[in-house]
Order: sequence, then structure tokens, then C-alpha cells
Amino acid sequence: EMTGVDLETMEEVWQQVKRQEIDL
Repeated sequence: EMTGVDLETMEEVWQQVKRQEIDL
């Protein structure tokens, strides 16, 4: 099950991934 903390962590990681994709 996904908890609120997990969702927040996933959002932060997803934001970083998007930034990396833009840089590439």
C-alpha cells in the first residue's frame, strides 16, 4: 500500500527524473 510519505517521495523523485530528462 502507498502511504502519504511514499507519495511525496515519489513526487520528489519524479521531479528530479523530469529535470534529468530535460538536461539530456
